[in-house]
Amino acid sequence: MPDKTFQFPSNVDGFMLTGYNWSPAVVPNAVVVISHGAAEHSLRYDRFARVLNAAEYEVWSLDHRGHGASAGPDGLGDFGEGGWDALVADIAQFVDMAKKANPEKPVALLGHSMGAAAAQQFAPDHSAAIDALILSGSTLREPPKEGEAPPAFAPNKAFEPARTNYDWLSRDEAEVDAYIADPLCGFEMQSARRPGMRANPFQLND
Repeated sequence: MPDKTFQFPSNVDGFMLTGYNWSPAVVPNAVVVISHGAAEHSLRYDRFARVLNAAEYEVWSLDHRGHGASAGPDGLGDFGEGGWDALVADIAQFVDMAKKANPEKPVALLGHSMGAAAAQQFAPDHSAAIDALILSGSTLREPPKEGEAPPAFAPNKAFEPARTNYDWLSRDEAEVDAYIADPLCGFEMQSARRPGMRANPFQLND
């Protein structure tokens, strides 16, 4: 489990957010800020955070609005009135908090899946705030041409015949089973609250 769990209001709209901190036993060499994926939460990265701690990295992770302990009054999957752009602004605020807590330490932003899409939107406008950008499960391809439909989302197709509907998450069956059993994972994202989410991941290609 994390060493610290804390809440703070978003600078955008006051939406209450929950953050976590994992600290190594020694003075860290650098800081890794994790931006998690859709329909999951920061505590799924607990084991990974401890691996980074063993390598002398401090780890910070934010439950994005509508996720985990930052579910908000409208529940899981809802970004609130601020929408997608507010989620990206929350990352900027959280990175700044991590930097202020670790002055003069390099900061890397690691984004996975939806979190990578948000990191891609964050990076062009906030490149001075981070020393490294790590993207996992990212959208790094040319955007659809005008009039073209975006590619269909069929993540399990490569894993057929599939054991579960979530085999695409990981080759580690235990991780897949843990995701399925977690009540804070696998919920439906409320698309009405995420304008720009599908368009902006291509921004880093420009």
